[in-house]
Amino acid sequence: MIQSTDKVLKIVGVYFVNSVGIEEIEESGQLVSISLYDGYTWEEIKFSEAVYNEPASETDQGILYNQQLELVMAGDDATIQARLKELETAKPVVRFEYDNGTSKVIGDKENWCKVFNSGSSEGFVTKNDVTITRSSSCKAFFLSE
Repeated sequence: MIQSTDKVLKIVGVYFVNSVGIEEIEESGQLVSISLYDGYTWEEIKFSEAVYNEPASETDQGILYNQQLELVMAGDDATIQARLKELETAKPVVRFEYDNGTSKVIGDKENWCKVFNSGSSEGFVTKNDVTITRSSSCKAFFLSE
């Protein structure tokens, strides 16, 4: 169920699956349900900050939405770098959860997300600034329960 709220929603969870692991996607209005093949699961992406934006632009084909999930992954070690490599090569479909219990999905079997990582150091803290993006003719769908 989609809940309306007057507060700014906070992203509390981010997950991805390789698009080849998606058996079926069913759309109904602004809701989508996703079935995965056996052996595939939503893999968690650990992060310290997350922001989602969906700016629209007018094109010759109509309105195009640039779905962008920006993550900050604090720290730098072999585990983080392995997860980033997996994410960058997986043709990922990404699901993120808000603090009100709703989830959105960006990507599908034919139009998966692109992942860009720019690491940086600020003082003694090393971090990975990760942008997950894709363009679509519609806004990101909410995941049905």
